[in-house]
Formats: sequence, structure tokens, C-alpha cells
Amino acid sequence: MSVMNPTSRIKNQFLEIFQKYGRVNKEEVLRQVKEKLQELGLSERVLNSYPHQLSGGMRQRTVISLATILNPSLVLADEPTSSPSRTLSFTSPDKNLSGGVMSL
Repeated sequence: MSVMNPTSRIKNQFLEIFQKYGRVNKEEVLRQVKEKLQELGLSERVLNSYPHQLSGGMRQRTVISLATILNPSLVLADEPTSSPSRTLSFTSPDKNLSGGVMSL
């Protein structure tokens, strides 16, 4: 998935998102990230991995967590149900998203 930086560990990619939005308490950020990963069936071990070290399904769930970690009101996705991981439910991939998912 080209949305992830191949030269940066997953943890650093999450931290970068929070830093851009002014949240710099690293311990709190990592706690929130671990909770998000757990919701999507991923171990916190993913945080120390590079994108190429993850399976396709793990990368897919990691990108979903990156896209939803700041609880956006809308997420636009190209082919959101294209080969979804069996562990995901695309009717409501994130319980914090109020609108759910709509495919066109």
C-alpha cells in the first residue's frame, strides 16, 4: 500500500500524524494507537515493523487504523471492500465513525 512510507516503522508513521495535529504526549499517543490496532485484530508488535514486513491483510488493517486514528467524520476509500481481510467487518470498521461506510 503506497500510502505508507516504506522506510519508516509503523510506530513512527502514527506518531507523525499526531505531531502534525499538535498531540505530542508520546505515551498517550501510543496507548491510543495500541487500542486502535487491537480493535482491528492487530498486535502491538506491528508498531516496530516496516510496511513490507506485514502481510497484505495486516497492511490493509494498518492503513485503516492510520486513516481513522483521529476519528474523522468522513473517510473516502477507493474500492473499500476490495479483498477485505476476513477479520474486518466493513459495515462498521471503526465504532467511532458515526456514519459507517457507504459504497458507490
